Amino acid sequence: MGSRKNPDGTTSFITVVPGMNGLEFVVGRGGDERALTLRDAQHEYVLKEK
Repeated sequence: MGSRKNPDGTTSFITVVPGMNGLEFVVGRGGDERALTLRDAQHEYVLKEK
């Protein structure tokens, strides 16, 4: 896992293991909760803290 600061001020975590290389998780907030967002060509997955 590596990290990157995006131009919009968010931080992304990017996977670097073979077979899962290049998946990007964007750190953000879902209302009052912390969240990670994963996007692919057709979907957006939001993982929220409980």
